[in-house]
Amino acid sequence: MGAMLQDPYGKKSAQLTQEELNKKLSAHARYLSHQGGMRAQMAHARLDGLNLANRNLEEIDLTGASLVGASLYGSNLHRVSLYCADLRDCDLRHAKLTRADLRGSSFRGAKLAYSNLDNADLRSGTMMYAGDLSQIVDRSAGANQGVDFSNCSMKGVSFGNAKLDGVNFTGALLHGARFKAAALTNAVFKGAVLIGVNLEELKVPPEALAGAVQDVSPEAQAKVEELKALVTSHERWIATGGPAASRHHGAPGPRH
Repeated sequence: MGAMLQDPYGKKSAQLTQEELNKKLSAHARYLSHQGGMRAQMAHARLDGLNLANRNLEEIDLTGASLVGASLYGSNLHRVSLYCADLRDCDLRHAKLTRADLRGSSFRGAKLAYSNLDNADLRSGTMMYAGDLSQIVDRSAGANQGVDFSNCSMKGVSFGNAKLDGVNFTGALLHGARFKAAALTNAVFKGAVLIGVNLEELKVPPEALAGAVQDVSPEAQAKVEELKALVTSHERWIATGGPAASRHHGAPGPRH
């Protein structure tokens, strides 16, 4: 992951301070409201642990940026470029990521509950860096890297019409997540919690769901109800005498 913090000439990006970031975001807010300012260009920036919560970050360029542990809670990230960005352990709850470019990014361990990723591009991506004039450093070691949502908390997330190619949802908590009209190819949900998810929307092979926690099927639920009825009937039989009454009926009384 170290290559993610290099600029195109192989130099490691310096960590921005919160004050430096706030100045850039304030200028960007003025730009969006047509009051001067300047569009924030923070490709390959290092923003680890910083606060970007409840901001209008629309159309910011964060290509290849490192935002490990940063807070983007409730922020508007519509059409933001986070191509091959490092978003591990980020707080993206209630964030708006509609039409965002998230190709090749890593969200491992991030919180995304109730975020909106409708129409987002979550296909594989590769980031190339020039280590020097004679070599190219490839973040993904020569292969396209799929978006990584492993072990993420994603309750109620919406992926409507999103492009999900090669996405890794291993161990993710996806209670009530929605995938309406999403394009899923080569996606993996091993060990994921899919309670409240319409599996017909996923259209993935059974092996992609290995070990996933799913809702009880109607057939299994019917069997449960049948067993409950049998147990209730048996308890009622015992309460009204049951086998004990049959055994003691007409039995000799105690000896004196």
